[in-house]
Amino acid sequence: MAVNLYSRTDQRSAAQGGFTLIEIIIALIVITLITGMIASSFGPWAKYKAKVDTENQLASIQQALTTAYEDNAAAIDNVSTATITLPGGNIASTAVATSTTFQPLISYSSMSPAAMYRDGYSKPLTVFVSNQLTTTIDNTVLSYHVIAVVSSGQRMGAEKSTFDPNTGILTLDPSETGIVINGLNIQYALYQQTMTKLQNIAKLYSNYYESRYMNDPSRSYGIDYFANTNGGSGAVSSNTSWDQTGCVNNSVMGGSQNITNGCTASNPAGPAGSVAATGLESALGLSSDDVMDAWGNPIYVDNDSASVRSPDNPNAAMQIPPFTALIYANIVGGQTMAVSAAGTFN
Repeated sequence: MAVNLYSRTDQRSAAQGGFTLIEIIIALIVITLITGMIASSFGPWAKYKAKVDTENQLASIQQALTTAYEDNAAAIDNVSTATITLPGGNIASTAVATSTTFQPLISYSSMSPAAMYRDGYSKPLTVFVSNQLTTTIDNTVLSYHVIAVVSSGQRMGAEKSTFDPNTGILTLDPSETGIVINGLNIQYALYQQTMTKLQNIAKLYSNYYESRYMNDPSRSYGIDYFANTNGGSGAVSSNTSWDQTGCVNNSVMGGSQNITNGCTASNPAGPAGSVAATGLESALGLSSDDVMDAWGNPIYVDNDSASVRSPDNPNAAMQIPPFTALIYANIVGGQTMAVSAAGTFN
């Protein structure tokens, strides 16, 4: 006969179910392993995200700084100190950026200054600004600044990267991430744009000279067709070797008086001696943008100083043809860019 070894109480407990101590221990071990796997996977992912966020943020700051520099290059590089001068304020070197560091960039970035100053690791950035630097290109001295922004990344402590404000050289530590805005690249681009404008105006001015010569019944080699006798503030040259009926005023005597002779622009506006004020803008069919340099300043004409050949030159040897004129721009640092226009005859 079979014997039932379980009591009614044992049968009732088995029927109710539950976890044994061994089962609970095994479950805890599994949970611990899974948690460890998740944590080990999340750590690298979080670091990678912080790295990508930092790179994207630095790229955004670089774009904002570049655009701000391009729009304010003249004001920025007229300052000799380690400062970036913008309409909304100044940006200077700082080891620990704050919520106000990038305030001057508020109109150049979609990011708020409060969000801009921390990297993807939520650590403040470091900003470096050089002193005013210079380099010579085609006998023209260009002034510029260098800006660098650095993130120390996940490493704790201050940045290890170094920056020389007297050379603008950033030595970036391999563990850190940084950007550089070299003002020389911006200034050189503006220089090239301005030179192109000067060359274009000079070429058109030479063509104007030739056209005036060809349309003059006398076609005299002794007449300077670059300007008429009209100066500024009522000044009029008594020298008859000027183009008496021309539409371009004499620059040295002011070049801002009303133009007569039936010319298109009777009241040219602009600083005395500028391409606009002398009537040259209208005579050559130029736009207001054509007669402004890339820094946003007026382009000038010199058709009657000691630097050009003209009937009123104080040096007798410079009073004879071929007559010349200069188209020039006053740029940062008191420098002058100039292109010569020569009177030609066909």
